[in-house]
Amino acid sequence: MSAGSPILTQGPEVSFAVQGISPPSNLYIGRNDSLMVDWWDRQGLYIEISGRILKPDGEIIPFSQTLVTTGTLGVPNRLRIELTEGFLLSVCVQPNPVFGPVRGQVFVRATLWRGTTDSGAPVLPVISDYVTADFFPAWPGGSIRSSLDGRGRVGGFAVGSPAVGTDWSYTLLTGQYWRLMGLRARLVADATAVTRLAQLEIEPGGFAAILSRPTFTHTASLTCDYVGGDYGVRTGTGETVSIWVIPGDIRLRAGNVVRVVTTNLQAGDQWSLVSIAAEEWIADY
Repeated sequence: MSAGSPILTQGPEVSFAVQGISPPSNLYIGRNDSLMVDWWDRQGLYIEISGRILKPDGEIIPFSQTLVTTGTLGVPNRLRIELTEGFLLSVCVQPNPVFGPVRGQVFVRATLWRGTTDSGAPVLPVISDYVTADFFPAWPGGSIRSSLDGRGRVGGFAVGSPAVGTDWSYTLLTGQYWRLMGLRARLVADATAVTRLAQLEIEPGGFAAILSRPTFTHTASLTCDYVGGDYGVRTGTGETVSIWVIPGDIRLRAGNVVRVVTTNLQAGDQWSLVSIAAEEWIADY
């Protein structure tokens, strides 16, 4: 800049009020209001719910509460958080530590609650979603979702080997909701000269609504792996892999049963290595 050059300045084109303005939230918390937090989980860990409240005198008060998840599916947890009177600015839920659950494992619902006891009444849902290692449900700006919305957790579920000479069965537990993807099991037949027929049964409501016959029968002294899924049908005899064909989008809930019923099962026959692949959600009903 040369000597004597004028200094050019330009004022802002926009100005803001600094007095008598509305608060940055339209949700006012009264003295008889609280935050009711319910959560369901299948992985024991710590999660944290935190938020901020703008008091009538202009002071911002933070609050935070640690929630301990038990990992017990189907057992809901509940905690009521006392709040300071004022405008609710934000609420956020996150796992602690950050390397926490995946979607489908921990579902959290936070509700504005009228009353200072559990016998009060819900006023407004604030948060309702899964919390994961990289997704923290928050208000405002978040979505209110059911625990069955979106994608779930894809995983394998081991079924204990039954006693020799008996078939295996798996009953969905309270709180489980599945999209069945596939399954696998092994049957080792003894030397009794009889042909076995291992039929897969799926009971979504107290009766065998879905029956699947294997692609092969099972002869004496044969070890065969059975695989269930939305596959094409193989044909042949004396095979060591047999297929149960099942529909591609089976939804199951608590009390529904996946099992095998083997015709001519012998006293020395043994089922083992039973596992089920499913996409799982937490049923919060």
